[in-house]
Amino acid sequence: MTIQIAIVLVLLVLCVVLFAIESIPPDVTALGLVLALIFTKILKPEAAFAGFGSETVIMIFGLLLLTAALMRTGVMDLARGTILRFTGTSPLRLLVVIMVASATIGAFMSNTASTAFFVPVVIGLANRAKISPSKLLLPLAFSSILTSSVTLISTSTNIVIFAPRLDVRMVSPTNGQFFAFSPTNILLTARAINYFGGNVTSVVVTCSSSSGGSSGLSVQYLGTDASGVQTYQMTSPDNGPGPEYLRVLQPDNPAAGVTHNFIYVLPVEAGESDTFGDGLQVIQSLNLQNQYNLTVIEPSFGIDPWYADNPLVSTSQEDTFMATDLQPWVTANLGTTGAEQHWLIGFSKSGIGGQTLILRHPDKFTLAASWDFPADMVAYDQFGGSSTPSYGTDANFQANYRLTPAFLSAHAAPFQASNRIWIGGYQIFQQDMADYDALLTAQGIKHTTEAPTAMEHRWDSGWVPIALAALHADSGNIH
Repeated sequence: MTIQIAIVLVLLVLCVVLFAIESIPPDVTALGLVLALIFTKILKPEAAFAGFGSETVIMIFGLLLLTAALMRTGVMDLARGTILRFTGTSPLRLLVVIMVASATIGAFMSNTASTAFFVPVVIGLANRAKISPSKLLLPLAFSSILTSSVTLISTSTNIVIFAPRLDVRMVSPTNGQFFAFSPTNILLTARAINYFGGNVTSVVVTCSSSSGGSSGLSVQYLGTDASGVQTYQMTSPDNGPGPEYLRVLQPDNPAAGVTHNFIYVLPVEAGESDTFGDGLQVIQSLNLQNQYNLTVIEPSFGIDPWYADNPLVSTSQEDTFMATDLQPWVTANLGTTGAEQHWLIGFSKSGIGGQTLILRHPDKFTLAASWDFPADMVAYDQFGGSSTPSYGTDANFQANYRLTPAFLSAHAAPFQASNRIWIGGYQIFQQDMADYDALLTAQGIKHTTEAPTAMEHRWDSGWVPIALAALHADSGNIH
């Protein structure tokens, strides 16, 4: 082995390692290899940089620039939003629409260019639908390849092969030569779409500490309804004993320039009951998920949730479930920026639950809006069979969940620099809201109190948009 071969092999191995770990940007690594070959005199400068004169290299550079331009100008977001309006987040509908769209565009332009356009779009759609990008990227690749011969201009290979045999001036969409390959390749593409569509499967996510959530939490995607609301089945040792459900609404046309965050709609009833309205549906009906760029999360519980841990029942750990299971899972599986805030919104029992959650877990939850709730509650069984199963014992309620001066004083520090709490009401608990306002003020906890306004004790009585506007305003001032 000559010294030149040894140097090349060492440089090759080094580049493979650097490309794999990405501690240095790949473009810097590639250019570094070229310079290393010049400095070691293995290549002359003119030979090392000859590739920059290649039409293929220039074309790839152009495609990268085109893709970056499409992303920065918002074309990718527009394409994603348009596709989502037709498909929702159903894996089957997404697959079919993506394959048809890429096949149609790829038939009339370079399939490399069309694929470069769709790759970031598809990755974004896969993240929104909570499915592996490979489930959409592989069908995208096949549809682009299969339609690369639908017309004479869809790939450069066709032009290179047939140009010497055809009078280019005579090749047009009207004389038959332009679509000479179309029948066969359209049938092949249709067969591929049918094949991939028939092999779409549901997605099961088993969570661990590395993927978000406790090791006992498993989440299975069930489907997406016509309005775009996703449903998951959750099994958690902290929220049982059987499986519960998680509803997720993602923004499909978020307002430009608005940072993406999460909001947890805290239900006030067990299961999927909606006697007091449907908080997620209220947000969707007002298009607030797009106005404030929010992913809306609504879990369900087997009992009336007061968001406490019951020391007597291991499967009734609602506090732990929210902070240790659900919040990490949402962060790991629904995030788009990695810097999202986590907001809470609730009323009545979920109003007091939202306050204890954020006060006990200020590192997990960023903001909380609570409306018309029993802040003056003095005993764990004050509301009988509704509150007792959540708190378990009065000792637990008094020590860990009662909103007393001592409790607030112990948790006040993270809330004295920035406004992180909004409270409002009333219909039932007017005096409770006034007392809690005074209690927060006495402990130096920054907060906003809505001017007392009588509204019906429901999700859909008009207080939700007021609360969300306040949370959005406060979200930009968190330090």
